[in-house]
Amino acid sequence: MPGGRSQAASDATRTEAVSLDTRNRKLDAHGTKAGAKEEALRSVLWGAAAGAIALAIVGFNWGGWVTAGAAETLAQRRAATAVVAALTPICVEEFRQAADASANLAEMKKAAYVSDQSKFVEKGGWATMPGSTEPNSAVARTCAESLGSEKAVDLRR
Repeated sequence: MPGGRSQAASDATRTEAVSLDTRNRKLDAHGTKAGAKEEALRSVLWGAAAGAIALAIVGFNWGGWVTAGAAETLAQRRAATAVVAALTPICVEEFRQAADASANLAEMKKAAYVSDQSKFVEKGGWATMPGSTEPNSAVARTCAESLGSEKAVDLRR
């Protein structure tokens, strides 16, 4: 029987060795599962991608970020607005210095729509700036709005 026990002990030792060997194959050199690092890296990369997408959405929608094209368009609009704001007082002053300014104002106010009033200002030449051959329609519009407002200064100087 001692030989039988030895045989059983030998089989148990062999089974343990095979079992340990199988478990060791699943572990890398640092003692961690080989797929665990790849899975953790994949999770980190997906999290980073989702975070970048969320950051872009929040930044462009609520953070005030703009693309280069949108910034260029915004700059052009602001420049055009600034030019109109600077040239409108010149138009108003030229309108006031006209020989029949009061009659012109009464005629302009007969037009019901601002677009018709701005056409009147354009035809009168008050929206044509020095050095230009064509009237500026945006200046004519704001000039007509300014002249037609209640705040317009008395034209009888």
